[in-house]
Amino acid sequence: MSVPAPAMVKRSFPGLLDLYLWVVLGLGSVSKSISLVGSLVKGQVHNWMTCCDALFTLFTIVLSVYTLFAFIKRKSNAIALAKAQLIIQLALTFVTTVSNLVVDFSTAILVRNVLIMAWNAFLLWYICTSDRVSACIPTENRGLMKRDVIIIVVVCATYELCILLAAGARYWAKPSKLAQIPIPCRVKSRQPMANSYWVWCSECHNNV
Repeated sequence: MSVPAPAMVKRSFPGLLDLYLWVVLGLGSVSKSISLVGSLVKGQVHNWMTCCDALFTLFTIVLSVYTLFAFIKRKSNAIALAKAQLIIQLALTFVTTVSNLVVDFSTAILVRNVLIMAWNAFLLWYICTSDRVSACIPTENRGLMKRDVIIIVVVCATYELCILLAAGARYWAKPSKLAQIPIPCRVKSRQPMANSYWVWCSECHNNV
């Protein structure tokens, strides 16, 4: 009895998929690892939010390496892992962009995040629609394992919630202009002046 050959499964990856695997996943994991080790050495992981950042960075490194080896070994869940990895990066960049808009706006960060989201969205579209990518992976039982789905959803949901809570805490913790004025200086004026009811204080000689 002859054993059927794994037909229609290509040995080589198409060019853009090669770029995604070796640059985005491979070099990206190395870069993240160096950055994570540097943060730990410099003592920058010192509170609950930075610990969450470090743990999630480690999770993304593991997921990237796992996805890379799934493609190399032609695992049936490779394409699903790539989609999950790109969706996670899109969601993370989107939440970071919203946090930047709400808390500490920076045009440079906004432009960078928009470019990153556009690139990840393009890669996601390519992996979802390319026949050349599909031809690299066996079609039997494609999809994520149930265990993988649970781990990815729980970790990502927890981290996204932490980011939103941290951004909200920073936003609401911003001291108002009045709160920054020393209490002895809060001399209320009888007449509003220049959209403010707070005027010259003779005790500290500050125009409040």
